[in-house]
Amino acid sequence: MSRPATTTSRPISGKRCWRPSGRPWSRRGGFRRFRAHDLRHTFAIRWLQKGGKLWPLSFHLGHTNIKTTEYYVQWLREHPRG
Repeated sequence: MSRPATTTSRPISGKRCWRPSGRPWSRRGGFRRFRAHDLRHTFAIRWLQKGGKLWPLSFHLGHTNIKTTEYYVQWLREHPRG
């Protein structure tokens, strides 16, 4: 997979996505304690569930250490899909 183009060529972060949660739109949608940063976690988990490789994921997330990205592999082992 290639890296998605952004205007600044930096990894996407919650601050650059939209406003923090706690806004009326998140409550109306039934989300509790939802943060834009949670989208990064969802993206990483889905990437790995679909067979994506760890190194490209680390690059997309902007991690400088692969150990940081390995957190998601451990999370998947502890929370297998039923």
